Amino acid sequence: YFYSGSNSLSNVLSNKEGVSWIINNPVDAIGQYTNVCACYPYSNINYSREFYVDTSKEAREQYMYGNGAIDPENYRFDINMVHATARVIMNISIDPEISLETAYIYGMSLSTNKVVPTSGYVSMETGNISNAGYGSISFGSDVTLKRGSTYTLTFYPLPATEDGMVNFYANVEGGSTLTLPIELTGENMWKAGNTYTYNIVYTPQELRITSVSVQTWKEVHGGDVIINHK
Repeated sequence: YFYSGSNSLSNVLSNKEGVSWIINNPVDAIGQYTNVCACYPYSNINYSREFYVDTSKEAREQYMYGNGAIDPENYRFDINMVHATARVIMNISIDPEISLETAYIYGMSLSTNKVVPTSGYVSMETGNISNAGYGSISFGSDVTLKRGSTYTLTFYPLPATEDGMVNFYANVEGGSTLTLPIELTGENMWKAGNTYTYNIVYTPQELRITSVSVQTWKEVHGGDVIINHK
């Protein structure tokens, strides 16, 4: 998307052809616009520098944004795409201290308790979230846990807006629901661009976190972009 100052966006770019950027409606980028912003996945946005995110259904989609300025001397611009979400990895296994061989989980969910938004509009300039909505994230898949093996659940929530607690739920045999409170404070507060890995053990009575690690996602340089011109 091209824009200049407070002017509205010109929605001209699409990445429908794999890694290629296609200009749908050619514009005089240098003459009219001085800045570029982008989001992933591509969204057909008009007159806005925000894109809508909804993580309530499994939160399996990664969202990114970036912006840059066009250099009028060489028609180049460089966009550093950054993550709008955190990445959470839950490694769930049967507690090795008990004799259970197999366990079944019939759906999982996360209650965000107005700590982690489940929807909102992400600014392509700052990553700030406006009109945030709060609810729950559902993970519909049934899971079979076997002794000695690990089930890994990976999802991409929007960053936490304040310190607090979220609750992870697992529906298990007999119609019971196990609740795992997860504290989001300090270095464990979910932030965009960080990966949070939780090792969790299962017993018929509880889910328990045994360790937590935090890492930043690896940065990869994607190169600059040259605007074709005559």
